Amino acid sequence: TVKPGYDRNAKVYTYQVNLPVKGSYAAIWQFAMAALRTIPFASLDEITFRRDGIGDATVDARLKLTLYLPDGTDPS
Repeated sequence: TVKPGYDRNAKVYTYQVNLPVKGSYAAIWQFAMAALRTIPFASLDEITFRRDGIGDATVDARLKLTLYLPDGTDPS
């Protein structure tokens, strides 16, 4: 999901993005760090993990990212 916003003080548009991801714990962290390196105007606000069983190698996670775009930037 995407939630747009505008911060009047900073004069930036914000877009909060919630990404459901699934994989190994290490792969999810690698994805999160790669996203932050690739998108320098993003922040990782929250990451949650859920595993169905202690022996499961696959983890369900949800990443909450915020993208910050300067005033006047067309996001499309």
